[in-house]
Amino acid sequence: MDRVFDPLSILVEELQADISDGAFGNQAVFDQMPIPYTLHIPSGSWILAAIPQNGWQDAILPSMRIFDIIGYTMILLIGLLVYQFTNHQVRLSMAVLDRTQALNQELESHRHTEEALRQSETTLRQILELLPVGVWVSDKNGKLISANRASQQIWGGAKLVEMEQLGEYEGWWADSKEKLKAEDWALVKAIREGISSLDEMINIRCFDNTYKTIYNSAVPLRDINNQIIGAVVVNQDITELRQTNQVLRLLNRVQQALSRHKNEPDLLDEVCKIAVETGQYRMAWVGMALDDANRTIQPVAWAGSEDGYLQDTHITWGEDIHGQGPAGIS
Repeated sequence: MDRVFDPLSILVEELQADISDGAFGNQAVFDQMPIPYTLHIPSGSWILAAIPQNGWQDAILPSMRIFDIIGYTMILLIGLLVYQFTNHQVRLSMAVLDRTQALNQELESHRHTEEALRQSETTLRQILELLPVGVWVSDKNGKLISANRASQQIWGGAKLVEMEQLGEYEGWWADSKEKLKAEDWALVKAIREGISSLDEMINIRCFDNTYKTIYNSAVPLRDINNQIIGAVVVNQDITELRQTNQVLRLLNRVQQALSRHKNEPDLLDEVCKIAVETGQYRMAWVGMALDDANRTIQPVAWAGSEDGYLQDTHITWGEDIHGQGPAGIS
């Protein structure tokens, strides 16, 4: 019995009354949470109780140490996870804070930039309104999107039309008198071909049905990639200047004619030709006021497209209706 249960302290207690009362082994075993086992025998039952020889504490201490190590390890791992999670949250919060501050700075910079652009645009508009020449701006498709005050004064109004509708602006080449088609305007060449055109002399009919002569110029606008994004058109009203220059050229040629011709008929013919060629009049004529009963004005020289006008028209310098024309009044 001692050989089999050497590591255990064993107590055997009698359970049945017909067996003599008694216990074998250490009675204190029952006070130390033994492992019981009921043994049935023909004459009754016995309870076998056993505990480790050195007590439960020494028996389970190695296992408890393992559990302690595992527990401490788990606590350490949980602590590391909590630290990592908390540290990640802190880093994430700091990153969000830094990015938010950077975005706020960028937004503030954008606001300053936009404000500066608005101020620049306002200044540019004010400058354009003060310019003594007409300035038009088109988008990349050639549609007119703005016109300053001077351009509206030149044309007697403004129509912000598509490029294909430029035919609504009537103009004739000053030299050939040929009417411009929509595609002949400098704006079209600037948008479609990127060509700059400067000081094209054009006679125009304004929207108020007056006639003027302008210098027409257009240049393409390009972005940093050299792509056309629009065009600027400039109109300069040279009507008075041109008329002044025509008068000066006409007077200069008349003075030359006076020095060449000694008889009056040749001189008057030359003067009429000069008026048509240099003054660009359709027809010019000179009449002599006769001192007759009808106060007739007799044509003595003419040039240009007369087309029977002088023969079919009765012109006088009298008080009647025939004397109220330019020749009669003068």
